[in-house]
Amino acid sequence: MVALDNLILILNFLVASFVQGNALQCWQCSSKTEGHEEFCGEKLIQNKISEKLEKTGLLTQNCSKFETHGHNTDETQNLIAVCRKKILKVNEETIYQRHCDFVDKRAKESTCKREKIAENSRIIDCEDCTTDYCNNSNSIIPSLLPYIVSILIAKFLSN
Repeated sequence: MVALDNLILILNFLVASFVQGNALQCWQCSSKTEGHEEFCGEKLIQNKISEKLEKTGLLTQNCSKFETHGHNTDETQNLIAVCRKKILKVNEETIYQRHCDFVDKRAKESTCKREKIAENSRIIDCEDCTTDYCNNSNSIIPSLLPYIVSILIAKFLSN
């Protein structure tokens, strides 16, 4: 049983390292942007994205690094990339936004809801996640997938 536990730990580490080692990919859109209204709502509906718009590459964002402009300060070393989904109320209109952002990895909770925004706006909801394209809906399943897969592989290999 100890060998299985060790195998699970090693596989979790390897899968987590692989997932974190690649550049984080996020959806980037706003329901307020012309042409985005059809697919960038509460959920991102991929089959409603036009082929022309998809080919532009503007709907996805590579969040690989924080632009430090040559400075390697303690502050930037503690930042991690996240995919963000934000729901705003602007003049009583609901707007959905998705993009990449950077947060302090030492923070116990997201600071997204406390961001300063325009006077006529308010943040209704805000979610951060750390797996590729996880800002498409409000599900945490994509975040758990690497760990579930590694446990299943470990069980299969232990037999």
